Amino acid sequence: MISLKPGPGGGPVVQHPDSSVLATALTLLLQFENAPFRAIVEARTALEPMMARLAADRMSDAEIAELKNNVDNARLNVNDLQIFHDEIERFHDIVARGSGNQLFAHLINALLGILDGTAMGIEYPETHRLASCRIHEDIYDAIAARNSEAAQELMNAHIQAHAKYTEFKFKDVLDSPIQWNKLA
Repeated sequence: MISLKPGPGGGPVVQHPDSSVLATALTLLLQFENAPFRAIVEARTALEPMMARLAADRMSDAEIAELKNNVDNARLNVNDLQIFHDEIERFHDIVARGSGNQLFAHLINALLGILDGTAMGIEYPETHRLASCRIHEDIYDAIAARNSEAAQELMNAHIQAHAKYTEFKFKDVLDSPIQWNKLA
């Protein structure tokens, strides 16, 4: 949050922090507690359905259009793993920001920064990527229709399915402790 400007007239400069600062702080706290990556999955399971519910009530038309562009772009790039992964993360970021709750927006950004499945070796086969596209499209439809209950239920189903997939296929990754040096 503070950087040092060198030279004459230099000194401490207050920075405008972003979610990466929160991710770093959370990562260090969780490392000191020897918390496993599973803690992040559990937090997302609790938070993201509420974010989707609020987004259905609060998103502006421009944010809904941005979400539509996102789901379309993810579908178009389902075979380009980097673009697809970026679009999937951006979907969750758009929903979190669209909830109108700034804390949710920062938290989901930080949590996604800590638990980057692809960086941790979690693989998402084409069938999984296509299923993600379908559920994201369904969540988008519910949000665009301003159906907060459906948006919450669909996001809950999505996050639960993702948690079950990672538990089944990558339990060792979820059980491994969070380490700041792996994420920096």
